[in-house]
Amino acid sequence: MQSKSHRVLLLAVVLCAGGCATSASISSWQHAVEQYVAQKGNGDPNVLRDVTLSGDRPGFGVIGEDDPKKSSDANALLLGSRVVNNQPTFVYLVGLVKAMKVQQIRLAALQYVNGRPVWKLGHDDHKALAAYRDYNKRLYRQRNPQGGKDVPAAYLTFPRDEDRFDLNVRGTTLEAKHQQSGSTWQVNVAGKK
Repeated sequence: MQSKSHRVLLLAVVLCAGGCATSASISSWQHAVEQYVAQKGNGDPNVLRDVTLSGDRPGFGVIGEDDPKKSSDANALLLGSRVVNNQPTFVYLVGLVKAMKVQQIRLAALQYVNGRPVWKLGHDDHKALAAYRDYNKRLYRQRNPQGGKDVPAAYLTFPRDEDRFDLNVRGTTLEAKHQQSGSTWQVNVAGKK
């Protein structure tokens, strides 16, 4: 049996086999997830349960370039799988990270209906993102009062090892809440894409 870290390495090889992109986006991340399910899971999305990000956190990432200082990446935490609207649903919180700084966070829900992927994306909530970033900057300054103005990338990226999220389901609405900052992101799986 393969170790989890081996699966992550394998994932990176699979995604870069055709040539790595210079920039990751939400759509390139979605496509990579679908490709992984098709190739590694033979169409069974349950294969996503075993994929991890660094730190062995369940998730799925797409790296734009080898050098993180120049790269645009999509890092997604798998917050859980739930039955929503009578469909098994994988729920991800996706962060777009450019030059090691998070630029956007959105909640994404993936359902496979009749063997085909159906995505629902929450909107880009600027207030939630600002509250998340502000919390992490304050945390750095509390821990390093003599640290100066520059906040290190470890406090500006997504996800951070210390991040904890709650996933709530109310009918067809999913909500992710960052425990530390109180930031929330939502997506509704009913209706149009």
